[in-house]
Amino acid sequence: MLIRNGVAAIVLLVIAGMLYVAVCSPNPDRAAFAAVSNLVQLELALEMYRSAKGSIPRSDNSVEIIEHTERVYGEETAQNELLKEIDRAELLTMLLSQKTWPIKHENEEIFYDFEESCLFDQDNDGWLEYRFKDGRIYLIRNGEVCLWNEKTNRYQFVQ
Repeated sequence: MLIRNGVAAIVLLVIAGMLYVAVCSPNPDRAAFAAVSNLVQLELALEMYRSAKGSIPRSDNSVEIIEHTERVYGEETAQNELLKEIDRAELLTMLLSQKTWPIKHENEEIFYDFEESCLFDQDNDGWLEYRFKDGRIYLIRNGEVCLWNEKTNRYQFVQ
């Protein structure tokens, strides 16, 4: 009887171990789904921004960003030198959450609440980029949100 219980316990431990590995191990399909799901949410937030503000800058062109910022947030904010340093990834966080700005602003509007553990200032210019947990970067390209995969050097858009 003791041997049967011992064997049963070992079998249960092996099954539990296999289940633990299956449930807790990183799953590339699950990560890809989460990244695309997040991409869709960011695209919706960008559309809310576009509806509220009338437009978005289409690229990392500093003149276009400054003109947009002056129209939407006022001349004083637009004259800040930090706006000349912004890139496509930083533009996304700038538009969707003013709490990520290095420039303090009276009315902090939030169209998307970024997970703080995924915000980085890779080029040390004060503007934050939003990286997915697997390292892919969310950015704006031609007026749309997309993912930049540094490993494959490809963009991924919402389909």
